[in-house]
Amino acid sequence: MQQVHGILASPWYAPGNMVETVNGESRVKYDMYDDYAAHLDSFASYMANNGAPIYGLSVQNEPEYGENWTGWTINEIFTFMKENAYAINGTKVMAPESFHFDRAYSDPILNDSIACANTDIICGHRYYGPIGDGTSASNPDDPDETYPAKGEVTKKGYVMSQYSKFIRPGNHRIESSVYPFTTNISVSAYKDSASSKEVIIAINKNTSDQDIAFKILNLTNSTFTPYTTSETKNVEQGEDINIDNNIIILNIDASSITTFVSNE
Repeated sequence: MQQVHGILASPWYAPGNMVETVNGESRVKYDMYDDYAAHLDSFASYMANNGAPIYGLSVQNEPEYGENWTGWTINEIFTFMKENAYAINGTKVMAPESFHFDRAYSDPILNDSIACANTDIICGHRYYGPIGDGTSASNPDDPDETYPAKGEVTKKGYVMSQYSKFIRPGNHRIESSVYPFTTNISVSAYKDSASSKEVIIAINKNTSDQDIAFKILNLTNSTFTPYTTSETKNVEQGEDINIDNNIIILNIDASSITTFVSNE
């Protein structure tokens, strides 16, 4: 795994001479896709030349909203990624940045060898990030929903930390399996190439607790410490667990993610 340090950038508006309004929505003119790619590449070069290199540059912020800023249909952004994005050389290219990570936008890119090769990072949004910013998303379907305060770690932040806190640069994925097969259970395992440290991550998408048997091939350590995030827990540390004969049977909380970290 590679540790990333850098700036992510996302345009909201394409240059005025490159856009047109169709049915009340703004879009990049079809005959100016090459110019738009050159514009993005030029921005990346400008930032790099001024001491602020862009690690990843998106093609468009939330392309579904052409009535508010420059918009792209699914086919338009796919066409750009396949035929024009190759010309953006000064940074990694991000797309499609759907406002709710709509797979209808990303799947065509991933399923086309050329468009996929021109895309370095698949990106998208949900309504809050890992740290609260003091604002809340409007949700008329749930007026009583609470939102994290500014600077407060969100539930999404805790979920992300189940990976980022324990799987560090130098870790690589190792083979793992769950048996018997259980619906809505996902497991992956990782090992540090410089030490014997091992990490297992289990996700339970079921709305009830699940007893799960794990088998890890070529297991080095026999004692693991679990950390769980669920509706009521935030990376909560549990009691140490001993593994016998490379097999462990555990009760996994409902709708949770648990990271098991070996004690070297």
